[in-house]
Amino acid sequence: MGGGPRTFPGGLNKWQWKRMHEKKAKEKEKRLLDQEKQLYQARIRSEIRTKLFSKSDPGSKPDQESTHHTPMTPQQHIKALADRFMKAGAEDLWNEDDGPLKAPEEQSLSIGPTKMNGPDRLVRQLI
Repeated sequence: MGGGPRTFPGGLNKWQWKRMHEKKAKEKEKRLLDQEKQLYQARIRSEIRTKLFSKSDPGSKPDQESTHHTPMTPQQHIKALADRFMKAGAEDLWNEDDGPLKAPEEQSLSIGPTKMNGPDRLVRQLI
């Protein structure tokens, strides 16, 4: 029989062992809540999808909202995403010129049909 202090696996004392298991329990609870949240969000998305795209009975009246659903253009989608971050009363500076930057077209400075060789060619490349 050993006469040293009682330790838990890994050489931990009683309080370290207790805190480690409390931490693991919190992490497990958080994981389960995240999983439940994902299931809830998936169910809500499914309900929205069925509401928008369901085939209505010929005798029943279709929902007003489902008749107005149309796909968005990429510009409308970007605008909608940007509008989420607009503060109330802020001026919208978005215009048609916003978007990906296009490189200016290179205008070739050709001297003529002659081929440049030697140091002149290197100087021309540096310009």
